[in-house]
Amino acid sequence: MSRTGYHHGDLRRSLLSNARDLIEAKGVQALSLRAVARLAGVSHTAPYRHFPDKAALLATLAEDAFVRLQNHLRKHTGEEHPPLEALRNLASAYVSFAQQHAADFRVMFGPEAADKSAYPGLSKAAEEAFDVVRQAIVRGQEGQVVRRGDPTELALVAWSLGHGLAVLVVNQQLPPGTPPGIEELADRTAAALYAGLQPARPRL
Repeated sequence: MSRTGYHHGDLRRSLLSNARDLIEAKGVQALSLRAVARLAGVSHTAPYRHFPDKAALLATLAEDAFVRLQNHLRKHTGEEHPPLEALRNLASAYVSFAQQHAADFRVMFGPEAADKSAYPGLSKAAEEAFDVVRQAIVRGQEGQVVRRGDPTELALVAWSLGHGLAVLVVNQQLPPGTPPGIEELADRTAAALYAGLQPARPRL
């Protein structure tokens, strides 16, 4: 595990970086302000200038990760992508983020960050990440490639499918016989998602 040095005015960033390293190496249960301070090379009381407790540190890590997830999803579902392409990109973009940032992903959706009400910044970041999915559904409905219905409910379906696959990938729990290549698997998942979201065809 690399040791991140402390520079004046940069303690907060150093603490967050070392917290991610520690979680990635040993899991959330190993995280403590004292351990993070030791990795940053500062006194065990120094982290309290920025984080009153471990929960606040985890909430900050989760908030930052949700912001990055939001930006990652926007990059793959923005206005420059046609509605259908944006929808097909959702699952693969979500899974790729989880795979590349597994430690962050576990913090974002772990029980330690489940109650977001105490941290307005985290709550807002999580809602805005979900809203990217919702906006993709709305654009699909406007382009008549997604069936009618409450876009929030349809977005939850899309989010749940992508999230479920991401959890299996991050925890290495994919069943035997799964197609090789995460990208291909995500593409197939996205195709299945779109098939379920398509407008119903009129009966002959």
